[in-house]
Amino acid sequence: MNRARVLILALGLAYGAALPAQAAAIDDTLVACARQADNAKRLACYDNAVATLSAEAKAVTQQREAEMAVLAAEQAKADEAAKKAAFGGERLARGQIPAGTMTRVDAKVSEVLTASDGMAVLVLDNGQLWRQTTGVALPPVRNGDAVIITVAAMGSFQAELVRQHRAFKVKRIK
Repeated sequence: MNRARVLILALGLAYGAALPAQAAAIDDTLVACARQADNAKRLACYDNAVATLSAEAKAVTQQREAEMAVLAAEQAKADEAAKKAAFGGERLARGQIPAGTMTRVDAKVSEVLTASDGMAVLVLDNGQLWRQTTGVALPPVRNGDAVIITVAAMGSFQAELVRQHRAFKVKRIK
């Protein structure tokens, strides 16, 4: 029994001696983190320091990183949707295509209208309106028909009715 007490006392003293050393190492790590000029590197340094404190702190850090990855993926999807929604709209005002814009959008026809001059106006499922600019007679177009709008020569756009295998020049009006 006496031997067990001595062993417990020795372990307690060893653990107690390790605590100040661990605290000093944590202090040194935090000071090194504080010296980081770059905000992202400084935050990553603090996150790594916190993750070493306990299993719970490490789990919380990993959970936050997983949540941030999900948020980044959602933001990328939203950015892509915004690009699709803006397709063709950049020319409504300026007549120019900024670098990095899309050159194609796929959609479905929601409705086909006829303008006063007999030209077709395609209402697409993404909310865009495209007006026919060439006097080509169109085959029958049904709601739900697939259409591909692409950038064409000389700053124009071309609509291709997939089912009918027909293409014609268009201009975005909304």
